[in-house]
Amino acid sequence: MTPSQELAVINEKIVDLKNTAMFLQARTDDFPALHQNIKRILASVKMLELNLTDVLAVDGDAS
Repeated sequence: MTPSQELAVINEKIVDLKNTAMFLQARTDDFPALHQNIKRILASVKMLELNLTDVLAVDGDAS
């Protein structure tokens, strides 16, 4: 698998994480602790998205 293919798979998994967290967040309004933890998960997912963007930018500069 090429590095760009690997990045595509990683991106797909990050999108899956985000979708799952958003699904859970929509259903945890009655559970404040769960809702807050889901918000933290979404913040971590955002960092993963930013990290992936950084890798793609570096990869694009190298081309």
